[in-house]
Amino acid sequence: MGSIYASLLSQSPHEVWLIDIWPEHIEAIRQHGLRVDGPGDRRQVVTLNATTSTADVGPVDLAILAVKSFETDSAAASVRQVLIDRGVAISMQNGLGSGECLAAAVPHARVAIGVPGHGGTLLGPGHVAHRVAAPTHIGWLTERTPDELAELAALLTDAGLETRPTGDVQSMLWAHVAVVAGVNAIDALCRIPNIEVARVPEAAGLSELAIREVVAVAEASGVQLPWPDPVAACRAVYVANGEDHLSSMTVDLLRERLTEIDVLNGAVVEHGRRLGIATPINTALSLAVKTVERTSERRASLQDLEGKGR
Repeated sequence: MGSIYASLLSQSPHEVWLIDIWPEHIEAIRQHGLRVDGPGDRRQVVTLNATTSTADVGPVDLAILAVKSFETDSAAASVRQVLIDRGVAISMQNGLGSGECLAAAVPHARVAIGVPGHGGTLLGPGHVAHRVAAPTHIGWLTERTPDELAELAALLTDAGLETRPTGDVQSMLWAHVAVVAGVNAIDALCRIPNIEVARVPEAAGLSELAIREVVAVAEASGVQLPWPDPVAACRAVYVANGEDHLSSMTVDLLRERLTEIDVLNGAVVEHGRRLGIATPINTALSLAVKTVERTSERRASLQDLEGKGR
């Protein structure tokens, strides 16, 4: 996602840098540009300033953190190195709690929460698929003036990343969690595109139960989601994702990587526990994904079955 954001913002007159710790990815971008497939049938190669070291970048006014949630602490340290005093740091990440982690690491910054409207997949070094494109919403983590927020949103929009300011970012954030918690774990465990969670009755039923738990925990936390019918709204997102969109969690499990389950379904479970709200579906989904994460070396195959049969 950091590569996708950089590809959008690099079309502006501002100086934009992509910082990533994967050397092969950065070297491919330096040598050949960033290949971006999508949205839709669009194909392009974008020239970027790209590096693995903050030492190459110098002071910046605005930093967008778009790493996996479990990498927030180390990435936030890099933000702290380059961001000017009173600069803006945006946590553009999935789940709950990353904005607070970023704020703890960069207390000299104005910290905003970004609720992503884009989705994509890393296909290889210097090559990403931009699958989903929708407006991004931002709001201050703590109280600040709406005028500053509107200026920030306008700057990002003018630079190529359509962004809308919101005075109730927690509502948008929990709405995003409802969407993701209702689909990612299910399609990751089943290895199916998001749209199948809306199509297959059993998957849709499981998704609805997970979403309704998120809504209950959000409301108990004092957060009202922005839709009259959250289940219908979430399903509409899954359908809009198109035929082939795989969630990041699905890709992570296919690649035998850690997922962000702890800040999604797992965070809903933890908030529910503190508030006395039962979350059995999100608990089960979290435990199932964690089991898959921890058992990659014991994955069975048809070859194992055939061998035992002989």
